[in-house]
Amino acid sequence: MRHGFLSAFRDISYALIFISFSIFIALALVPRIVYAQVEVNNSLTVTTYPNPSTPGQEVTVLAVSTSLGCNFGLMPRGTVLLRLGTHFEEVELVPDAEGSATGRASFKISDLSEGTHMPSADYNAKGDCMVQMATGSAHIVKKKLTVTVVPRPQVGESLIFDVTFSEDVGGLDGEAFDISNIHDVDALTRHLSGSGSSYVLTLTGMTESGMIVIGLPKGAVFGPGGDMNESSSWVIAHYNAGPAIESLSPNAGSVLGGTEVTITGRRLTGASSVTFGALDAGSFRQVSDTEIVAQAPARLDGSPAHVDVLVTTPKGTSQTGMTFSYQGTQEISFTDPSDIAAFVPNQQVLLEATASSGLLVRFRSETPLVCSVTGSTATVLAAGQCVIAAEQEGDGSYSAATPTSQSFDIAKASQSISFTDPADIAAFTPNQRVTLNATATSGLGVSFSSTTPTVCSVDGDTATVLQGGTCTVTANQAGDTNYDAAAEASQSFGIGLADQEITFNAPTDTVYAVGLEVGLIATSSSGLPVALVSTTPEVCNVLGEAVLIVSAGTCSVTADAPGNQAYNDAQPVTRSFTIARAAQSIVFSDPADIIGFVPNQVVPLNATVTSGLGVTFTSASPAVCSVLGSQATVLAAGTCEVNANQPGGVNYLPAEPVVQTFSIGKGGEEIVFPGNWPKQVFVNSEPFTPGMTGAHSMRPVFFSIASRLKFAQP
Repeated sequence: MRHGFLSAFRDISYALIFISFSIFIALALVPRIVYAQVEVNNSLTVTTYPNPSTPGQEVTVLAVSTSLGCNFGLMPRGTVLLRLGTHFEEVELVPDAEGSATGRASFKISDLSEGTHMPSADYNAKGDCMVQMATGSAHIVKKKLTVTVVPRPQVGESLIFDVTFSEDVGGLDGEAFDISNIHDVDALTRHLSGSGSSYVLTLTGMTESGMIVIGLPKGAVFGPGGDMNESSSWVIAHYNAGPAIESLSPNAGSVLGGTEVTITGRRLTGASSVTFGALDAGSFRQVSDTEIVAQAPARLDGSPAHVDVLVTTPKGTSQTGMTFSYQGTQEISFTDPSDIAAFVPNQQVLLEATASSGLLVRFRSETPLVCSVTGSTATVLAAGQCVIAAEQEGDGSYSAATPTSQSFDIAKASQSISFTDPADIAAFTPNQRVTLNATATSGLGVSFSSTTPTVCSVDGDTATVLQGGTCTVTANQAGDTNYDAAAEASQSFGIGLADQEITFNAPTDTVYAVGLEVGLIATSSSGLPVALVSTTPEVCNVLGEAVLIVSAGTCSVTADAPGNQAYNDAQPVTRSFTIARAAQSIVFSDPADIIGFVPNQVVPLNATVTSGLGVTFTSASPAVCSVLGSQATVLAAGTCEVNANQPGGVNYLPAEPVVQTFSIGKGGEEIVFPGNWPKQVFVNSEPFTPGMTGAHSMRPVFFSIASRLKFAQP
């Protein structure tokens, strides 16, 4: 009753809360629309177990619903619709405990089909809890992991077991198997091979005959889904420790018999018989405990066959499994391929050969540098002789055929050269490079050489221009093992002479000087020598790279650069410059004065000029002195004034005149008596001889006698 009252009260409370919430939302929507986000107030999950399961195994589908605020935090009320594959059931939620927020609903299924099934749950809400849907992880139904172990017939001293699982497994090794009923399990050697769901277990190391029980226990391996294997059924194998054959050499021979076979094994001592199928060996001999040599008997019907070889000793007969193959003989018929007239790279030749046995014939090149073989096709690699061997290695019924060889010749191919004509060069440029283009039809490299080495040189595929003229280049291909030498190809191209210019700077004007040399600088753009020639030899002469001044005037020099094999003659260039007349000065020594006049006395005149030219003297006082040449003649007492002049010439300007003077004093008189004058005069009775001076002026002499004179006649 109390529970019903609480339930009714809770329902009324929910209704009031819902109405209040609705009014609040309605008011909130006026006058604008507001989008409200409603939070989830419960959760739902669905799972299955066990997962995976096997067909017919009972599986539980479980849904769990938890309150996240609804129903006052208690378990959501209502039912859950559970589904798994095609199965479904609606189940009431049951709380985990009194007052719990979580409830569960489940149902069980035991008839799920093999495969994958998806679980889902739909919660049908009550009260304020929200409707929920959930999807669980895929549920897998599959068969149990089973294993079978099957023994094979004994092979030599080995016991072999095939191990097969119902699906792929991992983690299996030989030590996982349980083995019993042998004397020394620890002495066994276990070798496991295989993968996935199929394995082979090989046991060796048994020393005595007996029975072996083997099986694989449950849980030794796990499948992809993590499920473990079921235990295998236990199987029994028998081990025979009698004579064991390990190998036959050879293991095949002619149906005619007579093949000597070496039988290798263990415990062969005391052999009483060796059989090839139903027939005894033609003969055999015991070599050691591990070796017997036996002669294979002939097949009675002459047909190929595979027979067991057995050895019998006091300990028993060897196990079957070592077979000897009787083989028929066969021959090969090989068609000789035709020769090839000219090599073509990778040309293919069909090979035709058959074996009398009808077995497939294989081909092999014995000259792999000349030809290769793939299947029944030979591919030509080089010129020469291609040798092909045809082989049939036999099979279980036929022995190998004797190899047969055929050969065919591949002659060298011809080739030709295509040489592109290089373009002419309008004007020579030193060391200009020209690319040479030539190809051979063989694809081999072409070599170039110059037949005009003074005009051009060749290095690799480049010609280098050395001078003007015609450059001729030849292209050659010498051939190789596959190709004959190509015919030589030749191409030529012209190289025009280049122009050149002279650079000649005019010398600066100068003033004449004796022996003066003026440097000349003239070059040509080609670098060729420049010749200098004076066109005014009366003014200047060229000496090497200088001009020697001969006289004042205008000096003209012409520069000329003759051409050569690479350059045209240069246009001559003339340069002129002026040599002005030089200044000069006179140095005139002052003549010494003359104390006493002497008529016609000669005075030398000394004067020089810096130019070295002669000086001209003139008298500026002709009454006192006269000048002739470089001498002045005294005419009277007084001042003699002499002018020194140099009028200049071709190379020198007139010198500034220089004047020098010297004085001439009056001389003493001498009276010269006539020839009839008395020889002796007496004055005062004393003899008197008159002087003979004063006669220079030739003027009359006046005498006066202050005493009486007495002349004595001569």
